[in-house]
Amino acid sequence: MRPACHSGVSRDRAPAVQPGFTLVELLVVIAVMAILAALLLPTIGGAMKSANSANCKSNLRQIATAFVLYYKQYKGLMPPSGSPSAKPPNRFPHWCKNLEPFAGNPEIFRCPSKKRARYGYGLNHMWCGPDHIFGGGTAMNNRSKEFDMIVNPSGTVIICDTGVVTNKDAEPDVWLESDASNENGCCRFPYDNRPGDDCKFIYWVSDPRRPVPRHMSRKANCMFFDGHVEGIVARDIVDDMWDEPNCIYDNDRMPPRKVY
Repeated sequence: MRPACHSGVSRDRAPAVQPGFTLVELLVVIAVMAILAALLLPTIGGAMKSANSANCKSNLRQIATAFVLYYKQYKGLMPPSGSPSAKPPNRFPHWCKNLEPFAGNPEIFRCPSKKRARYGYGLNHMWCGPDHIFGGGTAMNNRSKEFDMIVNPSGTVIICDTGVVTNKDAEPDVWLESDASNENGCCRFPYDNRPGDDCKFIYWVSDPRRPVPRHMSRKANCMFFDGHVEGIVARDIVDDMWDEPNCIYDNDRMPPRKVY
């Protein structure tokens, strides 16, 4: 009899082993991934900063709505900065507390770029009045100011990014803020800073609560009395003197600020 036909391949032979990655190839892959991550991280970080700035501006617009509802209910009076740390009878609610019933969501007072702080914004102390809502004190006419006193609503800051500055002797563009601050209170703008004066009342010399460059391009988001919001370089907020055309805190009869 003829023997059975065989395929020519022994059944006892082990299957061929497929080669894997060598150490060099693995290191090359890791290096390529690291390079791609390094290239993408700045883009991702910039996108996150841009998103935080947009959310911050959205918060300020919602605060603007609450601000309008407040002064309409209180016969045109603006919410004062408040003195939550003062002792009775001179203790008055923080301005955010006054606006919360009209805001609906207290989270709008927390800047997305500063989530650990309870309040990420400050109220313009100069034009919203001091600690007293309806009188009974000694500071600045003993009452909050009226909204009708604002003669340049599109050129006067009402609320902006504010924090407790840790390097207060540095230039405004490089101010850094404490991440542990819970209440920023109010914006500390200079006042009585008219040309020729000795500038003895410049708040930020002694008070660390100041407008801070928290967002992209070292800008602080600001809300104006007409309700519009824009990012402004910190130096432009605090460097201009009272009665100068570019001053954005003194409510003078200047041309409306150009919105970019």
